[in-house]
Amino acid sequence: MVLFGLTGEGWMVYSFIVVYCLGGFAGPTLQGLISNEVPDNAQGELQGALTSLISVTSIAGPLLFTWVLGVFSGVDAPFHLPGVSFFLGAILAGLSMFLVVRNLRKSAKS
Repeated sequence: MVLFGLTGEGWMVYSFIVVYCLGGFAGPTLQGLISNEVPDNAQGELQGALTSLISVTSIAGPLLFTWVLGVFSGVDAPFHLPGVSFFLGAILAGLSMFLVVRNLRKSAKS
């Protein structure tokens, strides 16, 4: 995502798309790892919680990222950085990855 934020020309995006699309494998893989950590009788609750989380982020994400883009690309911007939404997305994805890895290590030890 950081690379998308750094692009200055439209053609640059095409060189990053292939790598970015490989991230599509991450969602089902993580969902499978999380599913292995929950007992069989709680799978429905887990899937419901994950779907709810996806729904909330599908609503809040566009609102947050559009607002951030407006702040940093508008006339009164503290500094002009139209790729800031991608940088914020990368930071949030990195934080999520950190939390997942930490929790999976905890559960592997116990």
